[in-house]
Amino acid sequence: MIGILLVLAATTAAPVVLPEPQTWTSNSDESFLWHSRIPLVVADDISDEIRGAVDSFLKDTGLSAKSVGASRHKPGDPAVYIGVFDRHASFDHRRVERMISSMREPGPQGYRLTVSNRGIALAGSDVQGVRFGLETLQQLLLRGNRFTYTRIQDWPDVPLRGVYAEEPLSADDLKRLAALKCNTVLYASDTLLDLSGPSGQRWADAFSEARRFGLDPIPVLDLLGGASPLLRHDSRAAEGRIAEVRVILPRSVWVDLPHAHVLVGPDSPIHVSVSGIPCAQGKDFEIRAGRTLYPFSATHSPWKIRRVPGGVIPDGATVDIRFAYAPKNTETLCPYAEATLPLWREALKSIRDALDPKAIHLGLARPPRLGADLRCEVHTPSDAFAHAVQNAHKIAVSVNSDWRVLLWADAFLGMADDDMPRVDVAMGLVPPGAGLLLQGAGHARSRVRTEDLENELLLLFSGSAPEAYTMIESVSSDDRPGAGVFVPWSDSASLDVTMNKAWSMKSPQRPWPHGLNAHFQSDLWDPGYEDTLAAMAKYLNARFVAGHSPEEESDAFDEALRAVERGLPRSVWDAKALRRQFGQLIEYAELEAAFSAKPRDTLLSRAIRLVEQVAEEHPGYDEQRTATIIQTVQSRRILVPATILFGVQLLPYRAYALPPETRLLPIPASPSYRDSRGEAQATLDTLGAVAPIYRIDFDAVGSASVLIEERDGTGAFRSVQHMADGGGGARAPILIDDPFLSPSLRISLKAAGTRAVLRDARVFGLKVQPRVAASRAVSSVRIDGELNEDAWKGHPDVYGFVTRDGARFAESPTTVRVRQTRDAILLGAVMHDRRIRTLDARYTDHDEPLWEGESFEVWIRTPLGALYRFAINPKGATFDGKDGDSGWDGPWRGSANVNEFNWSAEIELPLSLFAESSPERGRWGLDFRRTRANVVREESTWAAVTAPSGERGDLGTLVFSGP
Repeated sequence: MIGILLVLAATTAAPVVLPEPQTWTSNSDESFLWHSRIPLVVADDISDEIRGAVDSFLKDTGLSAKSVGASRHKPGDPAVYIGVFDRHASFDHRRVERMISSMREPGPQGYRLTVSNRGIALAGSDVQGVRFGLETLQQLLLRGNRFTYTRIQDWPDVPLRGVYAEEPLSADDLKRLAALKCNTVLYASDTLLDLSGPSGQRWADAFSEARRFGLDPIPVLDLLGGASPLLRHDSRAAEGRIAEVRVILPRSVWVDLPHAHVLVGPDSPIHVSVSGIPCAQGKDFEIRAGRTLYPFSATHSPWKIRRVPGGVIPDGATVDIRFAYAPKNTETLCPYAEATLPLWREALKSIRDALDPKAIHLGLARPPRLGADLRCEVHTPSDAFAHAVQNAHKIAVSVNSDWRVLLWADAFLGMADDDMPRVDVAMGLVPPGAGLLLQGAGHARSRVRTEDLENELLLLFSGSAPEAYTMIESVSSDDRPGAGVFVPWSDSASLDVTMNKAWSMKSPQRPWPHGLNAHFQSDLWDPGYEDTLAAMAKYLNARFVAGHSPEEESDAFDEALRAVERGLPRSVWDAKALRRQFGQLIEYAELEAAFSAKPRDTLLSRAIRLVEQVAEEHPGYDEQRTATIIQTVQSRRILVPATILFGVQLLPYRAYALPPETRLLPIPASPSYRDSRGEAQATLDTLGAVAPIYRIDFDAVGSASVLIEERDGTGAFRSVQHMADGGGGARAPILIDDPFLSPSLRISLKAAGTRAVLRDARVFGLKVQPRVAASRAVSSVRIDGELNEDAWKGHPDVYGFVTRDGARFAESPTTVRVRQTRDAILLGAVMHDRRIRTLDARYTDHDEPLWEGESFEVWIRTPLGALYRFAINPKGATFDGKDGDSGWDGPWRGSANVNEFNWSAEIELPLSLFAESSPERGRWGLDFRRTRANVVREESTWAAVTAPSGERGDLGTLVFSGP
């Protein structure tokens, strides 16, 4: 058919091998037939690992073979030889050795494989190499028991390749990883810190199952910030906060301390003073201990204090008390607590004895609050973190000196707005020999030179294939022997592409994944015609909407294609096929734009030739389809929609200039259609105001005019814009002269004497700069979650929430009204959702992680730089924090209310909260974020969009009105 049909071509030529070998040749015209009389020759002392891998191979392929040891087989006779090169006697025989001798010795995990008329020889550098060679051999199976003639020498470019999972993977999942030649699975769960209960056997089974598929399981712990199982064993290890309170002590009456869960001991005493004079426990005051137990929630046994008669505390005196206590629901351990190190040692011993991993990840991602209680107040957070890292590493090495120890690189490299040390200081914190696992898409790497860190660097990557290529190359560019790449199992859409790149980075063989994925922002590996067509159309749609012309995109594609061609052998692909395919999309876009401006017969003639060209290459075409489309163009003198010609929607290109500081994004909506002989309608309802509507697209046949209407406050539709037939039918896109904000839109198409058809309606709105002015409240507001006061009337001040990647507007709209009084900022938010009854809002207490469920957040940065975070959920639970400290509490109010199609929240933030700044001076940063937790989870933001590089965007701007 055409060169681009790689998958289809592979079924009639050489089979597709993934990951693609470093070097290989094949002859699809010849094959080797493996029948029951041909023996499987293995080493006399075959290991259990290789025996298990061979048995799995035979089971998966359905082959039956008599297995014999090398000493009982005459070398040279037809046979299948499988084993480690220097541990298999047959590979030393001249006739067998000749099958693989011309190939150089591969590195670790590598193998040499030959399939010829004399049989099969698979020689691995090690046990993993044999496993990976068997995966390749299975892919070479053409049909039944017939293998294509092949010569392969192969090895991975990145030593560690796998996934990061929070739950045990199934056998099917592990089998998929084995087929991709992965060798590692990172298991992260706080239950790994306590293997004494049912979870112990569960994890033991999970580790055993991973090893059965040739994967090394590595436990990922969180010894500092998520160590709840350890706190259940000894709550004294909790990282506390310092309380400084004043209490009146009348007579000898016991008085409650204002905080429960007091952390008291030799390293954390309770300090009491009266009029500046220190008091002695037992002599001047007494303490009645209450409960201090994880999870440090409500207590029925508070801690109490009373004066001792005869001491220095007068009856009825006010005393100053200073002590440490465990904040509610904290999971952070204090690195200086006496109980911490024994807890770590016992947990690591338990993992060693129950799971016996070859490596261990100690976690140690620095929690937001560290070094805050009496035991470590003389240390900086960086000192406390360094103390934790060095002691945890020392304990791990003492528990098992053979362990490879991993740590989070991000904790050392630092993030924006934190107090972590510079790289030169961080280098002194990282224990020698520890591997560093870098999270994200390079945010930390953009700030520092990780090459300055001498430790082995690994990558936990979540993102698109083009980003994967960049990150894999950066991680492996240092040529460190322990480098690795991991993909979160929960976000494994690009797993195949990423693992293929990680295996064979230096010798790319296919044009699409190694060059064109980056251009088209796609995640394809072995695309067929329709896959590449869909990727091209999706890319062009975004570019056309942004105002890029077909000519510009054609030039950019040619440049990208030339760059790919320079790096690939011409024998492996057909560049002309890709040029033709992309060129046909560009030609259609140019034809459509020209025909819309002025219908001409010459354009229709070009359209017919384009149909014929597409029909020659599109696998979904036959003679009938081609004839029908051409007849439609000739008889009705129209351009057929791109969905009919190509099978994908291609948005029309129009030259226009967007308003300053705006961009155009799609508004998610599911249109409802109604067709009749003379009219067709599409109605789009988005529940709430999303963004000013600027562009409307659709496919139409038989259109004489198009009417755009919006629904007003009474529920009736009113006309917004009308377009009549200018020759060739009324066509999309409709560019709105005066963009309007409405939750409901109707497109009406009228036809003259024919049946009107309207399909594939799409709407695009303007994303404006995130800036809002707080207007003066015209009436008082009762903070009850219902926005029924006069102060909230009028259009919302804030709308246009977008997905975190900034690719489109949120499916479930959120709107906010911002008001100001003399003393406070007032916020009224409405969160729309069609499935309001199934919202997931599980938390009910203060300072719980509300963003794990349905929630609304407010982020404010004052002119002096302090960053505040406030959150509320539909149940009225609240959260607050300052500069990453979730233990900070402020005197603000919030309330929520759930309605039929939305839930609403009212928030009052006293200006006294932000004591270090005043509304009259400086720039205030502001963002609103919503987590929609329903059948579909969606995270949206008003301002701080995450860029492809992984960088979080800046906050929007809050402007205060005058007095």
